Amino acid sequence: QSFNHMAERISLLLSNQQRLFRDISHELRTPLARQQIALELLARKLDPKDQSSIERIEREIERMNELIDQVLTLLRLEKGKNQPEGSDYDLAELVQQVVHDATFEAQSDDKIKLTLSSSCRLQGHPELTSRALENIIRNAVRYTGDKGKVYIDVTRSKEWLCINIADDGPGVPEAALTHIFEPFFRADESRNQQAGGYGIGMTIAEQAIRSQGGTISARNRSEGGLEISLRLPLQH
Repeated sequence: QSFNHMAERISLLLSNQQRLFRDISHELRTPLARQQIALELLARKLDPKDQSSIERIEREIERMNELIDQVLTLLRLEKGKNQPEGSDYDLAELVQQVVHDATFEAQSDDKIKLTLSSSCRLQGHPELTSRALENIIRNAVRYTGDKGKVYIDVTRSKEWLCINIADDGPGVPEAALTHIFEPFFRADESRNQQAGGYGIGMTIAEQAIRSQGGTISARNRSEGGLEISLRLPLQH
């Protein structure tokens, strides 16, 4: 009876925590929207030389909206509700599109090296897979520096499609490897602030992959940098 009572209490606490995050996130949207409108009105009255301050505030509001979107996405994935219908899709095309977008953002045509398997069809949720890949690849690009590269290898085994995403960045402390998929965890606080991360993108990636029956793991490469390995199950 005590064990069941404890389990019920833990379940209630987790549910209350998720509800709190969801309610706070929704409530923040209204004042942020009002701030954005107020800034637009104020910008019309200011001299051009004062516009830089307005632009900085607008960027911070956009960052807040992005964080809210990420929190709500994570909560939906944890609940397992409102997920898109599963469908048959070509993982190769999806990866190529994500890489194309990341290359454009990095403004470097040779930043990302992509190697694809010949057959990459999957049954699953392409939107979730795309979200996971976007978060991981953007992180990799962000931490490689100007001269570093990102290496993406997509291979096929008997049961799985495997995606390895490696970078030439500094990697993370070994003690942090088991925690980087936890919400709001930051292996290096100053580095994440400089890069503009929130410590939630990797959590979304993990939830998106695991919700499809896949696995995700991280390791430091012997030659330097971090490698994230994803596996998605093949349908037979």
